[in-house]
Amino acid sequence: MRSLKLLVSPDMALTPTGGVTFAHPSARLGAIRDTDKSIVEITSIPDDVDSEAVRRLYAGTADVTYFGTPRYSFAFDELGQGRIIRQ
Repeated sequence: MRSLKLLVSPDMALTPTGGVTFAHPSARLGAIRDTDKSIVEITSIPDDVDSEAVRRLYAGTADVTYFGTPRYSFAFDELGQGRIIRQ
């Protein structure tokens, strides 16, 4: 099992994967100061799952337009096309 960090911007709400890119592995989780971007981590990713597939899956799952308490860590098994995780 492994984890992956992603850089998420509000552009994600406009295009399915346009606002989600890979972040540096040592990037700190949370909102990035003075920007509208954040770093999220996907944990418990099976070793045989490609990072690009995880990026697309996250982009198709999470709802970054939700204005509740933000989440910055998600288990891989929470993700799934058609499921909405309120970030």
